[in-house]
Amino acid sequence: MDDQTTKTKIEGLIGIVQQIAAGNFSARAPIVNNEELDALSTGINMLAEELSAREGDLHKKVKELQDLNQLFVNRELKMVDLKREIDELRKEVTELKARIK
Repeated sequence: MDDQTTKTKIEGLIGIVQQIAAGNFSARAPIVNNEELDALSTGINMLAEELSAREGDLHKKVKELQDLNQLFVNRELKMVDLKREIDELRKEVTELKARIK
């Protein structure tokens, strides 16, 4: 492989790395039938796979946190309603006590 071909293939690998760095974890480096570049391509592809898997895990955890947050918000809203109801009942009890006296 001549220097120009090697340079072109390395530039292609750099482009793949830039795509992965930009969040395109489906980008893959081609295998080019050059031992050193193929080892690099394989490493880049393994990195992209790992990043993709971790991104999936993060999305799952974000969804779990959003669901948990919604649960807490709903619980808090219910507590506000119950406190309001308790206040109304206390007011009624006070009024009833006043009538009894």
